[in-house]
Amino acid sequence: MNNNPTVTQAEALDSFVEHIEEAKTRAAEITKALEEFLNWTPDEINWSHTGTIKHLADELDHIQWTIENASPSTKQFFSMDVEGTY
Repeated sequence: MNNNPTVTQAEALDSFVEHIEEAKTRAAEITKALEEFLNWTPDEINWSHTGTIKHLADELDHIQWTIENASPSTKQFFSMDVEGTY
């Protein structure tokens, strides 16, 4: 994080949008990885699998809570496309 007062608001916005796009890419990658994780047969599932998926779900809950409780101005960017339009 750069709290340097000489960095302009436009630069901060550019960086913010860049990180939003990175987060969206990672979310898509997580979705794909979860689909691959589900390729177990019922006989293969054990408590290790259950614990792992529970841990992942808990982490995603934390991420979701953070997004949902962001400031109203920040929330707008989660629904913006790259060009900054809704």
